Amino acid sequence: MAKPRALIPLLIIAALLIAAASYGIATSQSANGQHDTDGDRLIEISNLEQLNAIRYDLDGDGMPDRNAEAYAAAFPGTICESQCHGYELTRPLDFAAAESYASGAVNDKWTTGAGWLPIGVSEEAGFYAIFDGNGHTVSNLYINRTTELDDPGAVGLFGYTDRESAIRNVGIVDVDVTGSSSEYAYAGGLVGQNGSTISNSYATGNVSGGGDAGGLVGRNGGTISDSHANGTVSGGDAGGLVGWNASWSEDGGIITDSH
Repeated sequence: MAKPRALIPLLIIAALLIAAASYGIATSQSANGQHDTDGDRLIEISNLEQLNAIRYDLDGDGMPDRNAEAYAAAFPGTICESQCHGYELTRPLDFAAAESYASGAVNDKWTTGAGWLPIGVSEEAGFYAIFDGNGHTVSNLYINRTTELDDPGAVGLFGYTDRESAIRNVGIVDVDVTGSSSEYAYAGGLVGQNGSTISNSYATGNVSGGGDAGGLVGRNGGTISDSHANGTVSGGDAGGLVGWNASWSEDGGIITDSH
């Protein structure tokens, strides 16, 4: 049956609107600089040197707040043409594997001695961006900072995380994290002191410290959901998932669907 003539202009307009919407979606997902190739405004991390460089740009906007030379060495070229707001892993990373390094060799400073320096070493300089693991893992994180009381006072892949940050979809595998013996220090496989929203993440391995120690988070004042930890934990206040959970912020200290 033939379509009424009055419907034809409407069908044409609808088709144009759908095409325009599709074009808008395609445009919004196009490359946003050399290190945001999928256009989601998350800077892509494919090696451990880039993971380390997060500490120079804690809000993830692609403009380092300090040590611009080291940041540019990790992320050469155009980072974000339109302001980014965080980071994402593009593949699994392993501190014990040479292929996880841009240099092609394991960095002994991160696997021996004091080991990895957490990202966000103080509450005043904590991480406050998005970190999306995209389902990938970071393996063989090693931290041994038993002699440091306040710097850093919180240890993990991340030391301190801010309320404005979100960590999701990442596994921290086979950690060996030892924090300060101070009762005021915090140790976790993923985060030492958490103020962020952590979701769909986990940690396995060994965590210890003199203060609050947890398999995933040492001290939690943020939100944790759909996450878990598995391993050995010891500390002043020790817990399998979280060492100490409290709502010192208005909407913090929330744990759901986790074990």
